[in-house]
Amino acid sequence: MGLRLRRLGQRVALHHVLFLGFTLIAALPVALLGAWVQQSALQKEIASVRDMHRQVADNIVLALSNYVHDANAAFRMSIAALQRGDWQPEVVSLLESMHFKHVCLISPDGNILEWLPIRGGQPGDALPETMMSSLAPLIVEAQASTGTVRFSNVKLDSTGDPSIYMVIANQDGSISLAAISNAFFVELQQSVAFGKGGHAAIVDRTGHVIAHPNAQWRDEAKDISKVAPVQAMMRGESGVSIFYSPAAEKDMIAGYTVVPDVGWGAMVPQPMENLIGRASDVQFAAGGIILLGIVVVAFISWWLAGYLSGPIRAVVEASHANARGRFEVKAPEPRGPAPRELVELVDAFNAMVDEVGGKNADLAEALDRAEAASKAKSDFLANISHELRTPLNAIIGFSDLTRSEAFGPVGNDRYREYAGDVHDSAQHLLTMINDVLDLSKAESGHIDVRIEPVEVGAIVEASTRMMQTLAGEKNVTLELDVPGNLPPVRTDEGRLRQVLLNILSNAVKFTPAEGKVRVSVEAGDSMIIAIEDTGIGVAARDLPKVMAPFGRGENSWSRQYEGTGLGLPLSKRIMEALGGVLELDSEVGVGTRVRLWLPLDGGGRMETRGPLPEVAAE
Repeated sequence: MGLRLRRLGQRVALHHVLFLGFTLIAALPVALLGAWVQQSALQKEIASVRDMHRQVADNIVLALSNYVHDANAAFRMSIAALQRGDWQPEVVSLLESMHFKHVCLISPDGNILEWLPIRGGQPGDALPETMMSSLAPLIVEAQASTGTVRFSNVKLDSTGDPSIYMVIANQDGSISLAAISNAFFVELQQSVAFGKGGHAAIVDRTGHVIAHPNAQWRDEAKDISKVAPVQAMMRGESGVSIFYSPAAEKDMIAGYTVVPDVGWGAMVPQPMENLIGRASDVQFAAGGIILLGIVVVAFISWWLAGYLSGPIRAVVEASHANARGRFEVKAPEPRGPAPRELVELVDAFNAMVDEVGGKNADLAEALDRAEAASKAKSDFLANISHELRTPLNAIIGFSDLTRSEAFGPVGNDRYREYAGDVHDSAQHLLTMINDVLDLSKAESGHIDVRIEPVEVGAIVEASTRMMQTLAGEKNVTLELDVPGNLPPVRTDEGRLRQVLLNILSNAVKFTPAEGKVRVSVEAGDSMIIAIEDTGIGVAARDLPKVMAPFGRGENSWSRQYEGTGLGLPLSKRIMEALGGVLELDSEVGVGTRVRLWLPLDGGGRMETRGPLPEVAAE
C-alpha cells in the first residue's frame, strides 16, 4: 500500500493538469492572434513599399524616357548642323549638358567624314576596328530603317569608360554616330536613396549595369542578368518582387519597370531587413500583449484549477488517512458555491468511509474470533496429538514385538500377519497426526525451523537413497544429477529432508512400472532442486486442489494409492518458512515436475565434493 501511494505521489497532480490544460486552451488563441499580428505587420510593410517602389521606378523610367526624347532631338540637331558645317558653340554647350562625348559622320567602313568634338579632339581618320565590330549589329539595324535613331547597349569605349551609342543611317549612305557617357544615369540613380540600403539601379536591355551604387560594377558595365528582377525587365515586364542581391548579400524587395523602345530597365531595391526592422516594433508590442495575456490566463487558470481540484485533493488526503486505519478522518465539505458533482463526490466518499469503518469494526471482531478459534484449534491439536501419540507408540511397539516374535513364536501365521497390519496402520496414523500438527503450525506461522548453512548435495543424495527400496519394488528408475562444488544454502536440514521425502515418495508412488524419477540440483542466483517423474500427472484444473490440505486429484488411477493429501501443502508451507518457493508443473499422462528454490548463503562455498554416484533401481 505504501509503495502504491508513493507511485501515485510521483504522478502529476490534478491541480497542475487542470492548470496546464486551462492555460494551453486559453493561451493558444492569444498566441495565434499575436502570431497573426506579427505576420500581418510584416505583410503590411511589404504592401506599403510595393506601391512606393513601383512609383519610384516609374518616375525613374519617366525621366529616362524624357532623356531619350531630348537626346534624340539634340542628336538630330547636331547632325544637321554638322552636315551644314555651321554648328554653333551653343550646340556644343547643349550636348555637353546632356553628357554627349562626341558626334560624327562616318562611312559604312568606319572612316570619319565629319567630327563634332565635345570632349577632346578627333581620334583619327577612322574609328577603331574593335569599335566598328561592336557597333556593326546596331548599324545594320539602323540601315534597315533609315532615319531612325537606334540606341546601343552600354559598352566600354576605347578609353574603358562605359558609354551608350546613338546611330542613324542617312539617305546618302553615311552613318551618324554619337557617344553618351553614363553620367546622367548615375546622377539619376544616386538621387534615389532611402532607408538603410535602399537605392536604384539602371540596366540596359541585356542586363548590364548602366548605373548602380557599386562603382566597380558601374565602371565595368557588370552583367547582372541572373538577378530575378533584371531577368523580368529583359522580358519587358514590370512589377515588384523579392530576391537575393549578390551585391548586398541579403534579401531585397524591388519595384522595377522598363523604358519603352530602348529597353532600359530601372529597379528600386530595398533590404528586407529594413521592413522586418520596422515590423519588429509592432511584433515587440504584440509579444508584450501575448505575454501579458498568457500571464493573466495563467493566474486565472491556477485559481480555477485549485477551485476545482481542492475538494478532490481533500478526498485523496482523507483516503490516505483511511488507508492507515483512521476512519474518523473525512473529507471537508467544499466551501463556497462548489460544483454539484464535487459536493456529491465528497458526500459519497464520507458515506463510504462511514460504511467501511463499520465493516472494518465487524471484520476486526470477526478476526479476533477467528484468531481465538485458531488458537483453540492449535491447542486442541497439540493436546490431542499428545494423547494419540502415546497409545499409538504403544500399539506400534507391541505390534512390532508380536510380528517379530521377540518372546517366542506366535503359533499362527495369520496372527503374525494381523500384527503387521496393526503396526503399519498405527504407523500411518502416527505419520498423519504428525503431518496434521505440522500443517496446523505452518498455517498459524509457528512452524519451527533452524536456519544454518547446510550441504544440499548430501541431503538430496541421502533422501534419494532412502527411496531406492520403494523404487525397486515398483520397478521405477531413480536418476540423480548432483554436481560437485555446490555452494552452501542457509536452510533447515531436517525440514528440507522432510520436503524432499514427501516429494520423492509422491513421485515414486504415482509413477507406473518402467517409469523414471529424476532428481537434479542447479546453482545460480539461487539453489534449485528439481524432481521430475513420468507418472500419471495432474490436470491443470486440479493443481489448486492438490496444493490444498487433504486435496486429491480427480484421476481415477490416483485413487488406487493411499494418502492424506497433506504432503504437498505441508511441503509448500515448509518451503515458505525456509524462505524458498515450491513450484509445481504437471500434465496428465506425461508427468510432474516439482522445483524447490532456496536462497544461497552469501558467506562463500563449502568444501568441494566429488561427484555423487548415480542411483538407479534395478
